[in-house]
Amino acid sequence: MSMIFADNLARKSDCLDEGTFHGIADGTRIFTSKGLQPVETLSAGDRIVTLEGMRVLRRVWVEDHAGPIVRVRASTLGSQQPSRDMTFSAGMPVVMRQWRGRGPRATAVVPLLRLVDGVEICRGDEAVLRTYTLQFDTDQVVYAAGLEVFCAGIGIETEAWYKRGNIFLS
Repeated sequence: MSMIFADNLARKSDCLDEGTFHGIADGTRIFTSKGLQPVETLSAGDRIVTLEGMRVLRRVWVEDHAGPIVRVRASTLGSQQPSRDMTFSAGMPVVMRQWRGRGPRATAVVPLLRLVDGVEICRGDEAVLRTYTLQFDTDQVVYAAGLEVFCAGIGIETEAWYKRGNIFLS
């Protein structure tokens, strides 16, 4: 799967604070070959269920992130998406399907902060979250707390990529 920049949606967002990290928060459960596992228990070499099938995890970046958070109520983004009320880092890139009426196959990867509506998806105060960024050989979508979350492939060597705050379309 390759996510690419497209039209005027691929831009720096004014609503994303500089340094927003796209990590998966401590305690979030990820689908693996051994079933649901807390993200903090994962390490390089683990087999993770992705949209493309089972893939080997190559790297896990761990960061205590002090920054904006987003609270998402259960089933806000679809049935069991997320599976329960959850707190995420504001920049966590989630996959949205049927993006903006562009058809049933239109897909976008959107930082959660861009979806804040103040009711079901709310921006929280700045907080410190331990976050985990998963990296594979190629771009992948993993299942985190029932959400589809974008993870960049191994060609991304620095965390700077994760801090861009762009929207991607497939």
